Amino acid sequence: MKRYLLTTALIALPMVFSQSALADCTPDFLGDGATVTCTGADSDGFVQETLNGVTVDVLFGATVENTDDDVIRVADSLFLTNDGTIAVAGGDGDGIDAGDGAFIDNFGDIVATVKGIDIAGELSWLGNHGAITTGDDAVEATTAIVENFGSIVSGGKALDIDEFLDLANYSDITADSDAVEAGWGYIYNEGAILSGNKAIDFDEWLELENYGSIETTDGDAVEAGDDAAIVNWEAGTIIATNKGIDVGDFLLLENHGLIESTAGEGVEAEHTAYIENYGTILGFDDAVQVGEDAEIYNFGVMENTQTQADLDADPSLEAQDALDIDSGYVLNDFTGVIRSTTNAAIDFDPSELVDTPDEVVSYIENYGIISGTVGVETDVDATQDIVVINYGLLESTTQGVADPTGLAVNLRGGDDVFAASSIGTVIGGGNLGAGDDLLTLGGADFSGVFGGVGSLFDGGDDYDTFEAYDYTFEMLSVVLDGDILDLSFDNGFDVFSLRLTNFEGFLFDEGQVFKTYAEVAALASPVPLPAGLVLLGTGLAGLGLMRRRAG
Repeated sequence: MKRYLLTTALIALPMVFSQSALADCTPDFLGDGATVTCTGADSDGFVQETLNGVTVDVLFGATVENTDDDVIRVADSLFLTNDGTIAVAGGDGDGIDAGDGAFIDNFGDIVATVKGIDIAGELSWLGNHGAITTGDDAVEATTAIVENFGSIVSGGKALDIDEFLDLANYSDITADSDAVEAGWGYIYNEGAILSGNKAIDFDEWLELENYGSIETTDGDAVEAGDDAAIVNWEAGTIIATNKGIDVGDFLLLENHGLIESTAGEGVEAEHTAYIENYGTILGFDDAVQVGEDAEIYNFGVMENTQTQADLDADPSLEAQDALDIDSGYVLNDFTGVIRSTTNAAIDFDPSELVDTPDEVVSYIENYGIISGTVGVETDVDATQDIVVINYGLLESTTQGVADPTGLAVNLRGGDDVFAASSIGTVIGGGNLGAGDDLLTLGGADFSGVFGGVGSLFDGGDDYDTFEAYDYTFEMLSVVLDGDILDLSFDNGFDVFSLRLTNFEGFLFDEGQVFKTYAEVAALASPVPLPAGLVLLGTGLAGLGLMRRRAG
């Protein structure tokens, strides 16, 4: 009928044409590069799939609809500005369907039962100030640049981009499936990205700067491949039921806000991760789990949120750590807290770099709080070299007079070093395990029992050395209790003691004086007998004397 009006009846019915132009997209039939204006109500859409370079303007108050088909469909190079409504009235159809090179500014509403915007190639620009609401994916393209000031609500994926995506979001993106999925690209978020599955899912690299909220109710909040770079600012929240952040190698993460998983890891990365945390990272599983050669700088909180009540309620759960690492460097600064109430604060898995050219010595430098059932733990099969230096609080929460078996450090295999400063506090004993290990105490202000009453420091197998750097051999007194040396140092100001076993070498006076185990043990006095036993012995001796006299 429209073709007839535009050809045969155009001259005969000028008034009819004028009225239909006000209530339709005009013209319906045209060539490449033409401009189409929609000013009223159009019930059969604008479907010209062979045309290229078409400009479509849907004016304020106009409604363009179609049933069981796409509402607007052209070939390549679509230029669309929508101030009205583009809607699928019934059945299945996309709101906008085009080929390569689409430029879309939406200030109105785009409503579709299937896809809101389906671009076969490059979505050169989507500026959304209105609302895009769909039953399936809201926006699908090969590559895309998207700036969102409005709302994108999808029954599928909000943004489904095969390759490159550059997204700036200042408002709301909500999806039942993945909210933002792409191959690689950039995301700047000041708004809310909410998902029923993964909030952000990139196959390869991702650069993310977040001031808003990124949240999922069933999946990872942020997932990407290698080379992810993420900054989460003070107001930023990344919250997931599975993993807060799950990426590959070479993660760069700077966190000032909140990253949390209510059922999994807060942050999980593969190898060579670099993390600066000034905010809070929480995980029901590990707060942070990283692989080889990681660098962790913690000025905030890394905490496993499991409780003993959780473990009691679900026997299938395993107790988890705050930081799980294969190898690398950890600095926990004065304001830093690394804590687990159900397992180790820091746990080293076996390193695959041991005995390879890439082998690294792992370091922990603590000025803050490291607290767990074991402070620093290693898996049974771990053999890497580990250095732990403590200036802060390093504690086992199981250590106490009633049960003095808690371990501040359990380092097992490898040539390990545990260095403790007198300005710090160690609660719990230590197991240095196999390898040539060193326990060194620095500073002249120790007092009381190092590690707590009943704690024991075991050098383990091989040749192990104890060093009291700021104390002389002459300040030492020794009590030998089986194979345990109970050492006590008195420098004229304070007295402190500690219990050692399986140490072969001893250094004093800034490392200038060396003594063997035999030389230290030679200072030993026997363990004093309890008073009752002394009296009993005296009585028995007296009884013997009386018998001899009676004889």
